[in-house]
Amino acid sequence: QNQAAQPICKFCNTGTYQDQSAQTGCKNCPAAHYQNQVAKDSCKTCSPGYFQNQATKTSCKACGAGTYQDQYAKSG
Repeated sequence: QNQAAQPICKFCNTGTYQDQSAQTGCKNCPAAHYQNQVAKDSCKTCSPGYFQNQATKTSCKACGAGTYQDQYAKSG
């Protein structure tokens, strides 16, 4: 019986990460951060002009007309 090899370890989903070995789950990306790829060991930081006020997200939100944000990693 030949079966396709199944991965033993599972990938962390988008919006999550795992930066340590031998863990049983993934960590949520906190507010002001995001992750839009699977199987990552860190979250990305929102750039100036963008923010994210919720955890476990896959992108940052753009500041609207009449507003601005001039720093990295802002949650609102």
